[in-house]
Formats: sequence, structure tokens, C-alpha cells
Amino acid sequence: PRNYSTALMYSFNQRPDTVAIDEPFYGIWIDRLITSQYGCLKDEVEFFDWLKATTKQDPIVVDGNEIRKDPKSVLTQICNRLDLPFLDEMLSWPIGPKSCDGVWAKFWYNDVHSTTGFRPLSGIKITENDVPTEHIPFYREVLPYYQKLLAHSIRT
Repeated sequence: PRNYSTALMYSFNQRPDTVAIDEPFYGIWIDRLITSQYGCLKDEVEFFDWLKATTKQDPIVVDGNEIRKDPKSVLTQICNRLDLPFLDEMLSWPIGPKSCDGVWAKFWYNDVHSTTGFRPLSGIKITENDVPTEHIPFYREVLPYYQKLLAHSIRT
């Protein structure tokens, strides 16, 4: 799926002990994101730092490429961190809309609705050379935030 947060929600929705709920305020957040200088990564790093300071534990960070590379390994590590048993059912879901889909599903989830699991990693690696010239300043500004979160992400 193009949207790995939705795929992760679908994965946990397969558990009999879990109820997944989609984020109903995402559209409002997107409107603010578009006008934001740093996008969401600065806010995510600040939230990561706050959670770490508050809980004295590293928050769980999942990189979309890692979960595509080895879904079972990443999901097992997430479950271990949450003190939950990993279930094989988390690796797949039925095709089509889900009961946990939120109000945005009909606009954004066509791709994820066509899947039954995590798609394999494509092997495409994005570098600064792939970024349109007009977006390079923004790319350079947010890259340190991305790199900080990536350094704390679950690895396979």
C-alpha cells in the first residue's frame, strides 16, 4: 500500500484483542501541514523527544521501508515493545474497505483497499538528486528531522 500507516492499522485490526480506529482529524492536520514551514517532521521529533523524556523509553518508530522489507520482523518487534504476542494474522487482511476505515477512506484508501498485505520493498532509493530543484531547500531543512527519527526506527 502507498499509505503504510493505514496498512499498519489494518495489520493490528486483524488481532482479536485490538480495535483499530482511523484518525478523523487528518484533513485538518493536512491543511496546517501545507502551510507549515517544516512539515510534520519537526513536530514529530518534538513529540518523540517529549515522549522519551516523559516515559523514559524510546517511542516506537516505524520506517515504511523497513516494514516492507520484512513485515514479520518489524511487527514482531513492535509487539514485543508493546508486550503483545505477535500473531501471523497481522501479516494479511481481506481486500476491500474495512470497518476501521475513517471518513477519508473513500478519498485516500483506493490503493490500500486493493491490497491483502504489505507490498515488498521496490528497491527505489530517493536522494537529493531526485528532488525537484524548487523543493531542495525544504528537503535540506527537514532531512535532519527525518534522520533523527530514522536513527530510532525499528530495524530488520
